Amino acid sequence: MKGEWCYFESYFNKNQCEEIVKKMNQAVFETARIGAERQGTMNDIRRSRVAWISENDKNFSSLYQEIDRLARWANRDWFDFHLSVLPPLQYTEYDSAYQGKYGRHKDIFWLDQKNPRHRKLSIVVNLTDPNTYEGGDFVMYEVRESPSPQKIKKQGTVLVFPAIIDHEVTQVTKGIRNTIVGWYEGPKWK
Repeated sequence: MKGEWCYFESYFNKNQCEEIVKKMNQAVFETARIGAERQGTMNDIRRSRVAWISENDKNFSSLYQEIDRLARWANRDWFDFHLSVLPPLQYTEYDSAYQGKYGRHKDIFWLDQKNPRHRKLSIVVNLTDPNTYEGGDFVMYEVRESPSPQKIKKQGTVLVFPAIIDHEVTQVTKGIRNTIVGWYEGPKWK
């Protein structure tokens, strides 16, 4: 492994990000849940709304393919994990109106016996201009060096990191933060 994370600064441009948000505002949202079965709501840990983007969604197939390509590229150059599938992407909204946040957590479900794979890589695309919201900072824990908060908060920046790293999204105190999140899966860790 070359490093604990990598990012592609402003990879998607402002227009691309705003078009994604505009299209996703028409999506069917659900209250974000936690756990492998997405059954827990635990508002003290996570407060956000989500919608899903599948590989076959005609409005987003090129976006899905680009995120897939970028994650594989990051994996080849930085992590060298055995990857096999990128499930549907999650569009996430953190709104200050409901104090949106996601407390400290890992993206891997160690005890999930139903899935023959583990999440290996987490991918976060920041879609929102950081001047339009406050809070909503992405924080990593127990890493040698954290990525620059200003750089990874830039609109269109793509952050890729191992799903086993503890991280959080701090509470949004003003405005709305929108992201796309994906988790590349592979054979279970041994």
